[in-house]
Amino acid sequence: MDGMFVGASLDNLGTAELFHVQLPAAAGIHRLKALVVHSCEQGVGLMFCAIENKDRHLLARYLTEMSQQRGE
Repeated sequence: MDGMFVGASLDNLGTAELFHVQLPAAAGIHRLKALVVHSCEQGVGLMFCAIENKDRHLLARYLTEMSQQRGE
């Protein structure tokens, strides 16, 4: 819940750069700030910055919905 790996080649992002993760929410798009902590050919590792409880709940709900859609 403190970060994520984005499996996409993002050549223009380096370690310690700020990144915004956008999640769909009932009230529109919700943005979470994240810091790039790892970068490789397969993608980037992100650590969320100053994530609040409401953000954690939104992220948990989003991950649950994505998991259910994929049948996991």
